[in-house]
Amino acid sequence: MNGNNQDLKQITKESITESLLRLMETHEYKNISITDICTLAGVSRNAFYRNYPAKDAILRQYIYEFTDVWRRKLRKSKKLTAIQYFTTLFKETLKRKDLIKKLIHAQLEYILIDVFFTFFKNFALNSQNSTYLQCHFAGSIHAITIHWIMNDQPETPEELAQMVCSINRISPNARVHLPPPIDIEFLMTGSTFTYHN
Repeated sequence: MNGNNQDLKQITKESITESLLRLMETHEYKNISITDICTLAGVSRNAFYRNYPAKDAILRQYIYEFTDVWRRKLRKSKKLTAIQYFTTLFKETLKRKDLIKKLIHAQLEYILIDVFFTFFKNFALNSQNSTYLQCHFAGSIHAITIHWIMNDQPETPEELAQMVCSINRISPNARVHLPPPIDIEFLMTGSTFTYHN
């Protein structure tokens, strides 16, 4: 029974996410209501609030989940380098450029900073100023990504990755050790750049 409940919860969340993304194709984000999302998804408002506290949380979780997929793949590499990490980051970001443009248009850029903040924990693990180092990477990669996407990607992901290594004085061949995956539910509540309880 518990397995069935989990399956139903996942189906509900996927329906809600898909409905919001579809609505964003034709509506201003600020004008999309919870009722609009629920109606299109075919779920009740109670079902919505059992899964998400607010509309922004749908996008936050969606972004965490699709970025977690490629980070899990990179984690399997025994000889992952900085240039490989940044190149993959920009390649995968490019695949979602339309969504990123929508986030920017809807003034939801803070979600991207939150996601980037979690990305760079591995770069800060051995630093005395680990939180500030994470902030540095989150802020700089966020700004570079926004500029790159909104200017129609004048550089390739490889060129941009090389630039990031150079700006931050990181050897392109420096080894990157990714920490174990963080539970998505924890990321939704406890590990963000924007919020601190």
